[in-house]
Amino acid sequence: MVVCERFHQHSFVAESAPVWIIPRRRWRLRPTIPAPLLARRFYGSLDVISDSARHGLRPIGASALEVAARTDTLLTELVALPSVRIFQGVHPANSHGPRIPHAVNSGRQLILIESVAWPPGRYSSAESGHILCDGADIGQSVTQLRAAVQHWKRVVPRTHRVTGLVVVHPTCGGPVSLPAPTTELAWTRAADAVRNVHDKLPRGRQKVSRCAVAALAAATMQVG
Repeated sequence: MVVCERFHQHSFVAESAPVWIIPRRRWRLRPTIPAPLLARRFYGSLDVISDSARHGLRPIGASALEVAARTDTLLTELVALPSVRIFQGVHPANSHGPRIPHAVNSGRQLILIESVAWPPGRYSSAESGHILCDGADIGQSVTQLRAAVQHWKRVVPRTHRVTGLVVVHPTCGGPVSLPAPTTELAWTRAADAVRNVHDKLPRGRQKVSRCAVAALAAATMQVG
């Protein structure tokens, strides 16, 4: 018996055209995705992004929506690549937690993208996930983003690669040193964001991952 979860895409297709998400261990059946939904390059909305003390990574001196919009303007360049799809306001592992502003998918590659605005300084990430600036804890953490990466690794097929990326926008002039990258999490200055995301994506036209698109599209839904 195959157990499926049913999601109606009110924002994209009629209620009579549901998307079926099949649990990871049951990928032998392909999810049914309406053609209009599959043809889209953008999904979701940044309107669901809001300031929250529960969010592990937060901008300083600007709203979460404002900073996410800056990143969105940058990422729009990526749709020039034929296989790229951009998802806005993606649910993390906890559907009641703060949304992840962006996810970029191309073929079997999925990048979850957080955006912050930070002042100059030398930033580092402790083993616990806490963020330090010039050695002082700033009260932020990458723990949620790490958890989201692990969650999405369980959602999409094992053949897919899922990583996280933090885009850091400057609040003012001055040098910014970012934390060292890990196998699952990288950092980039906003000025380098498009190039760094592009470098992480597979080359050439990719076969659409129906499993990833269906799950990500469902995760952008506004609930309630």
